[in-house]
Amino acid sequence: MQFFVLTAAEKIRDLKRQYERILYICGLPDGPSLYLPVIREELDALSALGEVPVAEEAGTYPPDQIRGIWKEVLDVLDMEFSSLPRFYPKKNPETDPDKKETAMELRKKAKKTAEDLKGRYAAFTPSGVVASMKGMAAVTEALSDLACHFLSRFDSAKKEKNVIDFADLEHLALKILTEKAEDGSYSPRRAAFAYRRYFDEILIDEYQDSNDVQELLLKMISTEEEGKYNRFMVGDVKQSIYKFRLARPEIFIEKMRTYRKSDREKERIDLDCNFRSRREVLSSINDVFFRLMRREIGGIEYTDEVSLKCGAAYPEAPSGDPYRTELIVVDGAGSGAGDEIPDEIRALSSRQREALAVAGRIRELVGTLSVGTEEEGFRKCRYGDIVVLLRSGKGWNEDFRDVFERQGIPYYIESRTGYFSAMEIQGVLQMIRVLDNPGQDIPLYGVLRGF
Repeated sequence: MQFFVLTAAEKIRDLKRQYERILYICGLPDGPSLYLPVIREELDALSALGEVPVAEEAGTYPPDQIRGIWKEVLDVLDMEFSSLPRFYPKKNPETDPDKKETAMELRKKAKKTAEDLKGRYAAFTPSGVVASMKGMAAVTEALSDLACHFLSRFDSAKKEKNVIDFADLEHLALKILTEKAEDGSYSPRRAAFAYRRYFDEILIDEYQDSNDVQELLLKMISTEEEGKYNRFMVGDVKQSIYKFRLARPEIFIEKMRTYRKSDREKERIDLDCNFRSRREVLSSINDVFFRLMRREIGGIEYTDEVSLKCGAAYPEAPSGDPYRTELIVVDGAGSGAGDEIPDEIRALSSRQREALAVAGRIRELVGTLSVGTEEEGFRKCRYGDIVVLLRSGKGWNEDFRDVFERQGIPYYIESRTGYFSAMEIQGVLQMIRVLDNPGQDIPLYGVLRGF
């Protein structure tokens, strides 16, 4: 029940943020101000949900508190939506039609979201959830028995073939190092004490992706239980991406909370200085992270304390702001100003048009933008100073390569498909095959097409 309560409450908070954006648009000098009374009324209804404190671990909310939050959630989801006032352009000449349309569309989506939330969550009650869990008990027990039976058979098959996997390595190490008591607790064996005497320090990287087994192994061979903290752990919970592999970032978060900067035994050192990027880049990243990273979603609150700080000495721009973060929007062909788009651009795919826009911006930067540091000195930007990051290499690499070639921009592509799969290497291999046997028509076609 707690899961449903917190999920619904979080979605309502997201809905409230959407309404705050609509309110901002309506409040602009050329915004649709006639919508303001309705938007304010609906935003007030959403604001009836009080602040929901974030639990450190699942199940830590008292039942009475969960019931109280759930009542507030149900009251909010029962809100009514009024009709927006009719808009007449002649009576409201100062209103920008695009802003009016944007506000209407955002409010339409927000209203649908609220209605979907009500249909999805309003039917849940504590007694209903318990009844559902009881109804699934027999099926869940059968599935659990099947999993245990499969695991036993799988272990037997591995023993017959004398093979083990990575998970076996972890659990076998656990058996060597620990003794499990009847109450489920673990204590170190003689082997663990031997390792404690052997290791002066234990250094762990990517600690945010540790799991319970790994944490117990590390605890057994460290001297923490003896009051000597000899573990040095490096990680960033914002980079934890292996929860699907049973990683538990909560382990890292617990260390973040209990270790202190001034504590000599359990010291926390914040590596928050970035030496790779200019202030303008970090400022843009922080602005996005402040809005997206919240404790109830990722387990950590993005605050000034953990935000990125500029550590490199980059001089300020002499005039203007040439290093500012830019957002270039590429319209699709036929979106608004179709007659103004040349036929050769209209024929390009969306990815090729994006590549063409990037190529144009690169041409503007090369030879004009000053790059460097105070220590290295300054020079004009070269092609080799620019990197293009793509969300996916498949398909994108080829389109960008073709466009850059036509624009006369040199490029180098890092291929993840393997050395021999790269187009340039394939061309050489086809040539070698033709030299070996000129009668091979497919390699010959590849050579002619590639060169």
